[in-house]
Amino acid sequence: MTLSSLGIKAALGKAKPYKMIDGNGLYLLVTPTNSKLWRMDYRHGGKRKTWAVGAFPKVKLADAREQCEDARRDLKKGIEPARAKRSHKAEEDAEPGPTFTDLAVRWSEARRRRWTPAYAKRIWSRIEKDILSSIGDKAPEEVTPRGPAEGVAPHRGPRRGGDGASDPGPCRGHF
Repeated sequence: MTLSSLGIKAALGKAKPYKMIDGNGLYLLVTPTNSKLWRMDYRHGGKRKTWAVGAFPKVKLADAREQCEDARRDLKKGIEPARAKRSHKAEEDAEPGPTFTDLAVRWSEARRRRWTPAYAKRIWSRIEKDILSSIGDKAPEEVTPRGPAEGVAPHRGPRRGGDGASDPGPCRGHF
């Protein structure tokens, strides 16, 4: 039996949540607080899953059915509806965040008043050379743990007390 708009509007909450089934896995979950939530049950990867379509009356019956059909098409292509909705929402909500350059400038400005001008200049030149040259235009969430290491050249200067070429360092014989 399919749902009707009048039947949905007349539905009242009971002591426990209950389902009003529409078909093709789509149903309306009516909670004790009279919330009416569209849900769709489906199987993906051999597991039963539930997708939250939206809340009535914000999502009307026809819209819920249309979203359910779209989700069924995605499932046939191997795309999970919940992931598709999350990625679509993330694309809509995405605002360009600060880059490493922006964060480095803020960090430097916050500490600059405690530093001598020579020290501030030396720190900023190292940040530019070692970090910003490779990942300065990226947002922090774009960089993976291996990402920066691939782009940033390791420091190859001399060790303290030696020329850096033949000095095995303080860990000699321990490894």
